[in-house]
Amino acid sequence: NYEDCKFYESVSAGAKLAEYHEAEMGSPGRDVRGEDIPAIRGRELPFLKGRGIMVMEDSLCGIEIKSDADTYTRLAGQVADYDKYYDMNIVVVGSTHAIHIREHVPDHWGVISVEYEGDALDFYVLREPSPNTEVTFRKKLEFLWRPELVKIQQRFEMPAYKTSSRSFVVDKIATRVEDGIIPEDALQSEICELLFERDYNTI
Repeated sequence: NYEDCKFYESVSAGAKLAEYHEAEMGSPGRDVRGEDIPAIRGRELPFLKGRGIMVMEDSLCGIEIKSDADTYTRLAGQVADYDKYYDMNIVVVGSTHAIHIREHVPDHWGVISVEYEGDALDFYVLREPSPNTEVTFRKKLEFLWRPELVKIQQRFEMPAYKTSSRSFVVDKIATRVEDGIIPEDALQSEICELLFERDYNTI
């Protein structure tokens, strides 16, 4: 039903979609006691690399792309994998899949259709994504490298477990969440920030 969908501005191949702004010097201020707080320079963030995931401030969104040349052969398995790890999911399809794609993904998946309009691309949001209730912190923690897990351990004042395996540490963190020791929203923000700041040049 294209009457109910949202329309996004067209873009052409090679168009600039985003611009990186270098960190700048902040402004000085005063604390509640009236004492001066010196200005500090903002923190530089690395360029993001990767496919299939959008890191937001408070959630992780999986993105699966199906071109007009693709089939649905592998989609069921891909849906199952995405739903293990991401807070919400979106499938982006070519125009030939726009009519039937919603029959092949769960109702909580968002759907975006992409169509050529001359030399440009038009994006139509056919369905907004809703939260994925199946995802667990145990799975989301599997995204993190060992040094990133260490930061979470330090943030929530956990033992170091220096000689323990990565899976052991993931289990310890997840258990603390399940027991209510670590607040879910605090861990969610920490995971998103770590993934957003990840420097893939260190691989």
